[in-house]
Amino acid sequence: MSESEKKIPDEDCSFFDTELYVKDQLNEALGEVNRYFAGQELKHEPSDEEVCEHWIKHGGPENFERCRRHLYFKDKKSPS
Repeated sequence: MSESEKKIPDEDCSFFDTELYVKDQLNEALGEVNRYFAGQELKHEPSDEEVCEHWIKHGGPENFERCRRHLYFKDKKSPS
């Protein structure tokens, strides 16, 4: 099982900043870089919904988790 696939018991989630994690994911999904590439693929100025769909379709959530999940632990340590 990979590090990102490990499940954290519900009672142990108090050390993970979920609110900031979700806000930062949304900021990345709706960001200028993703909006640009979504527009290139769609050949028009994309809506916020299309930008988010593009981000999801192209692995945004998985890449975000793999690269940044460790930053959202309040003690800066991932559970082992």
